[in-house]
Amino acid sequence: MADIVKGEDKKITITVKDADGVEIDLTTLNGYICVLYQVGLVVAQYSKNVQVDFDSLTELDQVANTGKFEVNLQSAQTSLAIANKDLFAEVKIQTAQAGFDDSTFDQIVGKIKVGTIVDSQTKGDSV
Repeated sequence: MADIVKGEDKKITITVKDADGVEIDLTTLNGYICVLYQVGLVVAQYSKNVQVDFDSLTELDQVANTGKFEVNLQSAQTSLAIANKDLFAEVKIQTAQAGFDDSTFDQIVGKIKVGTIVDSQTKGDSV
């Protein structure tokens, strides 16, 4: 896991796999969200579907069903993060499945360590 410097932009790639470790075809999902957080602080939220207060995300190479998507963590978001604390992701996916409320099945994987937020000497400086 890499350091993420306060005030920098960062692209983060996440791979979604099933219980057997096989990449999931993201195009088959009803939807999915990703929340980047530190303990007690939501840093950023992303969604496959348009939602209020969620940024968009980018599915990568779904022709090969890689299960990968990418989010853009903006400098404004990293500036608000707490230095010297880990940044985690939580991903929630939803599939169609009879027998559950609204015929959907939700799965959540949390506490995925993305990196550690570190302080910057240039975070407020212009380039």
